[in-house]
Amino acid sequence: MPTIDNPQEIVKEIRITRCPVPTAASLALDLGLLQQELEKSGCTTAELTRNATNHALPHAHFNHTLPFLVREGGNIPALWARSTGSDTRLIGLSWVDEYQAILTLPDSDIQEPGDLRGKRIGIPRHR
Repeated sequence: MPTIDNPQEIVKEIRITRCPVPTAASLALDLGLLQQELEKSGCTTAELTRNATNHALPHAHFNHTLPFLVREGGNIPALWARSTGSDTRLIGLSWVDEYQAILTLPDSDIQEPGDLRGKRIGIPRHR
């Protein structure tokens, strides 16, 4: 991770990447509040997107290879990046309760997990 040798030297750009989850930081980013606060210190933000033309940018969300990158997302990519030598730091954790369910039609004979035996279910595939 880059260090600032001179405390008077200010980071001019912070790159931000995030997973699409409902967190305080995501809300602050969407509302422009994070950018406003950073601009007070003379810093700009650039949000990385998955459709960026520079191939290294969207991958930085997972491998933490860009300097001054703020990443909000699941903990597995951060742990993996650190284990492969990325000089990355964890500065906070947040938790979002989520609900996982298998939905069935009301007239289905599926009432409990055991009723799934021999049935077919659809699972979304994300590439």
